[in-house]
Amino acid sequence: MQLFSLVSFLALLVVGTTVGLRLLLLARRTRKLPEMAIGTACLATALGGVFLCPILYFADSWPEGAVFASAITSSVVNGIAGSAICLLTWRVFRPGRFWAASVWVVASVALLVAVVVQVLRGDVVPHWALRPENHVFMWVRVAAFLWAGLESLRYAGMMRRQARLGLGDPVVAAQIRLWGVAATAISLMLVFWAMAPHLGHASVQDWSTGMFAANALGLVGAGSLHLAFLSPAAWRRWIAERAAT
Repeated sequence: MQLFSLVSFLALLVVGTTVGLRLLLLARRTRKLPEMAIGTACLATALGGVFLCPILYFADSWPEGAVFASAITSSVVNGIAGSAICLLTWRVFRPGRFWAASVWVVASVALLVAVVVQVLRGDVVPHWALRPENHVFMWVRVAAFLWAGLESLRYAGMMRRQARLGLGDPVVAAQIRLWGVAATAISLMLVFWAMAPHLGHASVQDWSTGMFAANALGLVGAGSLHLAFLSPAAWRRWIAERAAT
């Protein structure tokens, strides 16, 4: 299980960091929001996992202040990821919809308030522990990624139907669908982290079934992200050729 966890963690770290940096560099040139939002979300999610390591593995050996600072940094970057995901979903899939803009604002404020309360408490507690602010922090992020995933899959389905009529790009449709799969997988992975304390576990690491599922979903997310944004030319040709038959 430890090896499986390491592979899943490294896959999300490497793919998330690579995709995030690549899209942020692209956004610097194009000044377009989708690249900026997805790049921010991917990079922040990858870094959030890194900053969680001290509270997961070194809480008894590191100074308490260092562990606390690392845990809060993880909350901050993960909160940024959640806000960026909602911004992307609103502006790309539901532009001009007041309710979608409201979801982004409410989610961003909720995440900010949750992190501020975590800071004010001042004790070393993981952000999935059974506290009101942690419930908000975890479940808002679950909802943010799930919203992004479902909207992306819906839009990809529309594009796929258009591509069959020769009116759309099948490769773009496949990439959007893969992004939807990745976002949904990450949302479900967070569900297992959020549910573990409710089932009597200190964290998902103490819940073998939940840990296996979370790791598997992490690999699905990393693989889907890789194909969506780092896909080889052969894969793109295969998608285009399949759509043409």
